[in-house]
Amino acid sequence: MDSAPEAPAAVPYQFVLTMQFRDGSFGCVDGVTYVDPGTTRADVFTELRDRLVRGAGQGGFVTFFTLEPNGL
Repeated sequence: MDSAPEAPAAVPYQFVLTMQFRDGSFGCVDGVTYVDPGTTRADVFTELRDRLVRGAGQGGFVTFFTLEPNGL
C-alpha cells in the first residue's frame, strides 16, 4: 500500500509588530508563530496587525514590524 507524502511541517518565525492607534496610544504583539509552507510575509503581517487592532478596538498605523526565522 502506497502512503501519501508527508506534508511539510510549519516553520517557526519570531515576530514583533508595534502600532500607534488613533487615540495616540501604542500597542505591541510579539512571540513565535508557526508558518505553513506557501504562506507569505504579507499574510502573516495582516494576521498579526488584525489581531492587534481587534484587541485595541481601534485602528492606527504600524510603526515597526519584523518577522524572522526562529533559529540560530
